[in-house]
Amino acid sequence: KLVVETTDYIYRRRLLDGTGDRSTGAPIVVEEYKLIFFVIPGVADITFQKLLRRLMGLASWDIETENLPHDPKSNGLKYLYDYTKNDVSTMLQSQNWTKAIFVRDPIQRALATYLQQTPHDTATKLLHNQCCPHERRCASTNKLSFREYLEVTAKCRDPLWMAQSYRMETKYWPFINFVGHYETIQEDTKQLLQRISLLTSSFEEYDDGEKPLFHTDVAIDNDIANVFLTDEVIQRAKAIFANDYNIIDNINNSSSSNYYLGVPAPTRSNDVAIQ
Repeated sequence: KLVVETTDYIYRRRLLDGTGDRSTGAPIVVEEYKLIFFVIPGVADITFQKLLRRLMGLASWDIETENLPHDPKSNGLKYLYDYTKNDVSTMLQSQNWTKAIFVRDPIQRALATYLQQTPHDTATKLLHNQCCPHERRCASTNKLSFREYLEVTAKCRDPLWMAQSYRMETKYWPFINFVGHYETIQEDTKQLLQRISLLTSSFEEYDDGEKPLFHTDVAIDNDIANVFLTDEVIQRAKAIFANDYNIIDNINNSSSSNYYLGVPAPTRSNDVAIQ
């Protein structure tokens, strides 16, 4: 039997995005559709939280403010810690529940995070605050190189940049029965909505103010990427993210395990009752 501990990352009210207490390490639960969704920063996390708020029927699902959609205190979402540990164990082990996560090429995710931070003078401050608050010498300059960023963040686990393989304890990965890819997020999100027996047609016009949900521009411009991704940097990054690549390889190569998109959808008629 799966034993859920209070100290487990997925059960704690722990920040997920480096913004104080406004987020959590626990996955989001949409009970109506028997969905448990593991958000990962840098993998369309804002868009997915908006979508989940819409699934919950919240009128303000598309609003993006300092607190929305990520603040559990005000976003109206339910999280795994809102259930008892026994119920969580039942939900995770049941094939009647969809346990979903989207993953992204680790190097592309790291570079996207780096590019998001480094144009601003907050980059070194963020690294100092999170990685070496006392010495404040772990990043030498506001214009730190991508290689330096990789080295610093590899030794400092923060949800904003930590490896995707750390998103949950090892014991929980086998219970994931839907894995989407950021690189094919448009089609994979449609499959997720179909899997939970939700008609996708009503979501085709989803718009976050700029683009509809199923439109995606996931690739970093090649000219920009080539500036940072030298052969040496790529090899070092592959070593740093070896566990992530192992998980993604297992997902891509599996034809029978839980780690792939083709897992049969749950039978809604046999749903597990949550007390």
